[in-house]
Amino acid sequence: MMIELLRELEAALLKRNPGIAPALLPGVPADEIRTQLKRLGIKGNIEPIVQLYGWHNGAVVGKECEARRLGIAPPVVSDIPEKTLEFMRGLGHKIDGPVKCYNSFLFFRFDSSIRWIKHWKKFAATVPSSAKLALRFVPFISTTNSGEDLALDVTPEGNGRIVLIGANEKQVRLAYASFEEFLRDLIRANESNEVLSCVTSPGELLELEPIIVVKKPKPKTGKTIPVTNKSFVLRTDFSDDSAWEALKAKLHRTDDELSPDLDFISDPAFADLMPETLRSALPEDSDHSYGLIADRAALMEKDNPVLAVDLSKKKVKILRVSAEALAEVENNLSVGNMDFREFAKAVDEDGVFRGFRESESGAWERPQGPALSLSVAASAPMRDAGAT
Repeated sequence: MMIELLRELEAALLKRNPGIAPALLPGVPADEIRTQLKRLGIKGNIEPIVQLYGWHNGAVVGKECEARRLGIAPPVVSDIPEKTLEFMRGLGHKIDGPVKCYNSFLFFRFDSSIRWIKHWKKFAATVPSSAKLALRFVPFISTTNSGEDLALDVTPEGNGRIVLIGANEKQVRLAYASFEEFLRDLIRANESNEVLSCVTSPGELLELEPIIVVKKPKPKTGKTIPVTNKSFVLRTDFSDDSAWEALKAKLHRTDDELSPDLDFISDPAFADLMPETLRSALPEDSDHSYGLIADRAALMEKDNPVLAVDLSKKKVKILRVSAEALAEVENNLSVGNMDFREFAKAVDEDGVFRGFRESESGAWERPQGPALSLSVAASAPMRDAGAT
């Protein structure tokens, strides 16, 4: 039955999105799928995943193409707000008329599924949300904008249900009672060119108990950065109060609607805090993916290069951003429109990002200096205040 449904799905998918045909990869041998899942401790009802990835090993589609936008299921299409379009035009993008936003459904490869399983298992001992997902779910489809994942529940109590895991991994909703029900709805959606029913009719929130016991985090010895819903600027140099006030005024321009939305934190308890320890100073439940530090260089150097700290990955990365360009960085990072690496590639020779430049033709381009890696760009030598 499952094989017949997958064949029916392929016919409906290629009729709606013919461009995805060359992107569908050959299937993975069943024994290889079972072996990899077993090594990771995934037990129970894994046969739907074996059948799925035996059919095709995901679909590798290039960025910004029609096949990617259409995905393996009809995308959720919405209008981009005019305010966002105006901001993008201000960055040099040529945009005429209304623009549609596609929240597409992408069928990722089996090795990507394995990476997610490993990630949840690795952090299950310290992160409660990962503990609830580890050894329970095998993800196979992700959305491009909302950051949600469809996954199979392999546990006995799950009875083969399909769930929708939220972008922050803290919410899990029932999507379909079984994998077969999901396939039938996926076929229907492709044949009728309508979105999946799990989008139009979200299921109930699931209360999950972790399979891996979560260890209680060790109490922190230092002070914790206050909880803030905005991007924050943490002061770590207390040698000049007037310089701090001047930087705050420079960053928070009330007459500019594109001014970065910031909370300013000034507490001597964080004096000389290093970017490598910023994450440990945040509250346990903090969801900040980056932070901004006002150190001595930010207060005293020309252009006030604030230290931006990328907290989205295990290894902390840093980038210097001039005060004038901080709005461009913060506005894009806060909505996930761009990431650190894009700004790092556009730094000047001294390792400071000062914004994307406008060429004589009117197009916006990156500086033509040497290509710098993120670590080099952020740590390029900066003169100490008062040095000769």
